Amino acid sequence: MQFLRDRDFYIGFGTGFTLHVILVITRAGFFPLRCLGKCSNITNWDMPVSLLYYAFSDAKLIVASLFIGSVYWGFLFWGILNLFKKYLAR
Repeated sequence: MQFLRDRDFYIGFGTGFTLHVILVITRAGFFPLRCLGKCSNITNWDMPVSLLYYAFSDAKLIVASLFIGSVYWGFLFWGILNLFKKYLAR
């Protein structure tokens, strides 16, 4: 859990998490909780973790994507930030 002390973790994770929440909010209606258009728009962005919740109903898919997908994007952006730091700092 050493990465929790790293300032770059919060920058990368926070950026990815926030962008994913914005992505889901712009593709979902909240009263009632349903997908605007097709739900595959949301699940395509979360591959491969969206395989866990692909068969859910609209409401469950949106909630699962907000939690699981946002955490996935957070770690993904943190990893990308570390790659940039490693290869561009040379």
